[in-house]
Amino acid sequence: MVGKSIKTKLVTYTSLIVIGVSIIFIIFLWYFVRDYYYSFAHSILSNEAVYSSEIYSSSYSDLDLSEVILQDYESFYHPSRGQVQILSLSGEVLLDTLGNEFTGTILQDQDIIDAATGNLGTLYTKKGPENETHLSISYPLYNRTSQVGMIRYTVNLADLDTAVNRILTLFIVLGLAVIALSVFVILLLSNSIITPINELTAVASRMSRGQYTIRAPEEGEDEIATLGRTMNTLSDSIVEKEQLKNEFISSISHELRTPLTSIKGWAITLKGEVEEKDSLLDQGLDIIENESDRLSRMVEELLDFSSFVSGKMRLRKESVNITNLMKAIVTQMTPRAQSFDISMKLHYDEEKIYAEIDKNRIKQVVINIIDNSIKFTPAGGLIEVNVSENENNVFLSIRDTGMGISEEEIRRVTQKFYKGSHNESHIGLGLSISEEIIQLHGGKFVIESILGKETVVSIELPKEVV
Repeated sequence: MVGKSIKTKLVTYTSLIVIGVSIIFIIFLWYFVRDYYYSFAHSILSNEAVYSSEIYSSSYSDLDLSEVILQDYESFYHPSRGQVQILSLSGEVLLDTLGNEFTGTILQDQDIIDAATGNLGTLYTKKGPENETHLSISYPLYNRTSQVGMIRYTVNLADLDTAVNRILTLFIVLGLAVIALSVFVILLLSNSIITPINELTAVASRMSRGQYTIRAPEEGEDEIATLGRTMNTLSDSIVEKEQLKNEFISSISHELRTPLTSIKGWAITLKGEVEEKDSLLDQGLDIIENESDRLSRMVEELLDFSSFVSGKMRLRKESVNITNLMKAIVTQMTPRAQSFDISMKLHYDEEKIYAEIDKNRIKQVVINIIDNSIKFTPAGGLIEVNVSENENNVFLSIRDTGMGISEEEIRRVTQKFYKGSHNESHIGLGLSISEEIIQLHGGKFVIESILGKETVVSIELPKEVV
């Protein structure tokens, strides 16, 4: 499973942090504002209760509490401020400014119990169909010698809650704006970090495929720019070493050609002078000749490899009848296959299948594949060459009933200098060079195999020059 990208993680986690902090901050502000408003209302109502108690004590303490209520001395309790109740020490309601509903009722709410003991009592309750918050403040009333009752103020805090909710809505809107702005800034920041990293990743990927001349971006003075400069330095070093290696391979290959030609030539000449065929001398000269041929093929592969990696390989494309080319190759390779008791068959859709190719290079590829098939196919086996086409492409496939290639090796057989586990494997350049030639044609080179059963090499070539 492919993990999340750094950009996704950075944006996701940072956004979650911003959202979480914003929510916590909004909740904190809401509680702070609500507590401030409630404390303000509590302070006003408490002062009113205390003020009323002081007026009663200073102006009406000589009168009985019931007498004050009967004579309707409203000046000390200001009935216009919400609901005002006058209660006896037992909690009995003696006066209710909102009507007689509670008159004569004994109340045992906590604020009244606190006031009965001489303290300021506070109570928040939910009332009514709208479940609105009400604040009740109770305070003791004293005559000249003792407490004679309590005064209770109750106000509806619905308007205050509405104001708090309006402020909360404003906080939410501001919070959403902050979150949106933060996410936008995070995206910009992540792009400024991830885009250069993606560019470096693309450069590193191309370098891993051997494209060492590509340059990584190195503008700026930050860590990413430093990494880019380091990659370019590394690339320059690799290019320099690759150039030295290629020059060495090319030089050695050319130097080996002359002595190999001489060795083979003298082996052939000496064989003509041997009178006893199948003698030890004759067999030795055969071995020298065959090994010279093998070394010559290796030298040619090294020269081809040197041309590819140095970019000197050039294709000479022309319109070629692929069917005829495959017929000629199969005719050429059949005697070699038969010498190993291997059958060869050619199948094609049309007599004339044309494509713009470098004839000699494609022939080199197909012969190399068939030669490999012969090496790794046991006696009695079969090699089939198939040619087909569609509107834009030509398709070649070479199938053999050989020993096959393991899944571990099949991913590596086209790597340069990779030698298979079989003792017939040489320097490991044949398939690599074949793949390079097909790719130069703009085509595709695919190897599929079932271990112990068969191997199929598929080639796709565009008909037109690409």
